[in-house]
Amino acid sequence: MDATHIHLLTNHIPILGSLFGILLLLIGMLMKNRTVEIIAMATILLSAVFTLPAYFSGEEAEHVIEKLQGISEFQLEEHEEHAELSLWMMIVSGILALMSLVSYFYAKHLTRITRLATLVVTAIAFATLIPWPCTVVRSCTANFDPVMLRLPKPRPTTRITTTRTPHI
Repeated sequence: MDATHIHLLTNHIPILGSLFGILLLLIGMLMKNRTVEIIAMATILLSAVFTLPAYFSGEEAEHVIEKLQGISEFQLEEHEEHAELSLWMMIVSGILALMSLVSYFYAKHLTRITRLATLVVTAIAFATLIPWPCTVVRSCTANFDPVMLRLPKPRPTTRITTTRTPHI
C-alpha cells in the first residue's frame, strides 16, 4: 500500500467524522446529555487526528498523480492549499475538543464555552473540508471537474477571421 492508497482511505474520515461529531454534539446539547457530548468530543478529536495522515500522504500521492495524463498542476496546487487550510482548522478543532473533554472532568465552569467554541470551529472546519468547486474569490468554470482534477478541454474554434485589404 502506497501513499496514494493511504490518502484515498483516510481523507474521508475527517469529513464524515467531523459531521458526525457536530450532529452528536448538537443532539447532546439539546438533550442535555453529558455522555453524548463526551462521545461527540471524542469523535471530533479522532477526526482531527485522522486529518494528519490524510494531509501528509497527500504530498506523496501528488507525485504519483501528477504524472498521469490530463492532470492539472494548477488544480493539484489549489487542492494542496485547500488541504493546508483544512489541516489547520481541524487541528484547532481537535485542540478545542480536547480542552472540552478536560473541562468535563476538571473545570466544569469552562465546559459551556469550550463546548460552544468546539461546535463553531468544527462547523467551520467541516466547511473547509468540503471541496467546493466555487469559492468567493474565484469564479466558477462550467467544465470544472473536482473528482478528476482535470482542466477543461479546449474547444476547437472554427471561426477564422481574415481581413481583406484593397489592392491599390
